[in-house]
Amino acid sequence: MLIEFLGALTALIFVLGLIFIITWAVKKFGLLPGSYQIKKEHREIEILDSKMIDARSRVLVVRWRDKDYLVGNSPSGLSLLDSVDAPSMTVHDLSESEQKGSPSND
Repeated sequence: MLIEFLGALTALIFVLGLIFIITWAVKKFGLLPGSYQIKKEHREIEILDSKMIDARSRVLVVRWRDKDYLVGNSPSGLSLLDSVDAPSMTVHDLSESEQKGSPSND
């Protein structure tokens, strides 16, 4: 009885592990039919920031071809709120340069 239970438990663990490995491989390598993976260096669209307005609406800052777009996303669809030329340095780059250039407070 105990041997049969251990055999069934081993088979269950093996099957669950196999399902986990297959799921990971499908996500990692984009093996779903109709899915298309783009390498990071070839991406044209970048989501810079996102803010939830309510449970079903959000505002996004999207960069595409050196322009920043403020986009509203709601159940009724997407709306372009504003667009500007992208700055040469991002806020993240500016904060890093300020940290490197600032004297330490020892």
